[in-house]
Amino acid sequence: MTLNRRNFLQAGLGIGVGAAGGGLCHSGQAAQGDGPVHNAGVSLSEYERILAMTNRFNSLGHPRSWSVVQQEFLPISPERVLSFKPCHGTGNRWTCSTVLQPDHIRARLSRDASQSDYHRSAAQGDLSDEKLGLIIRITGELARFYSVPEYWENWAFGMTMRESLGTTCAWRHLAIPHQWQHHLTTGATKTIHTANATVDWWLILIPSGTMEWEPFDGEPTHVMFMHVFSRSYPAMPGAELMALELVGRAVRDLLAAAPNGLLELSQMDRVSAARRVNQHVVLGLRDIEK
Repeated sequence: MTLNRRNFLQAGLGIGVGAAGGGLCHSGQAAQGDGPVHNAGVSLSEYERILAMTNRFNSLGHPRSWSVVQQEFLPISPERVLSFKPCHGTGNRWTCSTVLQPDHIRARLSRDASQSDYHRSAAQGDLSDEKLGLIIRITGELARFYSVPEYWENWAFGMTMRESLGTTCAWRHLAIPHQWQHHLTTGATKTIHTANATVDWWLILIPSGTMEWEPFDGEPTHVMFMHVFSRSYPAMPGAELMALELVGRAVRDLLAAAPNGLLELSQMDRVSAARRVNQHVVLGLRDIEK
């Protein structure tokens, strides 16, 4: 099957906006050196063919150029793979920051406890300092990537509030933190300049594992999938649900191919990890659209 890539680029791409300067790294950096491929009529690989035919880009993210697809960097690109190792020389193995600490989040929970039963329940929750430290570290990297340091505390607070309802840990070394970015209690409604327009997929790797994400099966968490949306969830109905469904299908396919696939994934370099996940996401996409 062939595809007129010029028409594809004109119709569906070019609407993603990279993050502003500064931060950990720049959105879309991995693909910036490669220009769009304009020659039509080139035979497509199965990976390219599936993505060329889909209309699920609101959930996958819109690639900025076809070269992103050719490199197998959709929906996850290497700069959106984070590998976390414990901090040494601190009282909390996950809190490396001296700016935002678990005590800051706990103090805000206490201040807001009178707003509703939900807030009161969250304030009375027993999330460990270690889990709060990991929440702070994850959201700090996201805020730095998108050059929105003013959102760091709101995102950490939103994730803490969501985790207070129950852990987002799934099974077999997996967690899927969600519903934290535009949490109603944070007031964080600013548009985020995501690299892939509607949504950026993120992959969090924890090679040494952690029990702090409160796994149901007693197995340490090694891998997290996350999504950062450019706008609030109601503005893109169904996009988050489809993204979560694709995560589930990808993980199921990965574990079917290798029972220890998530543990192995956590030990990979960023490029290899991104490509491995993307292959399984696209296979899941194919199954949905059969």
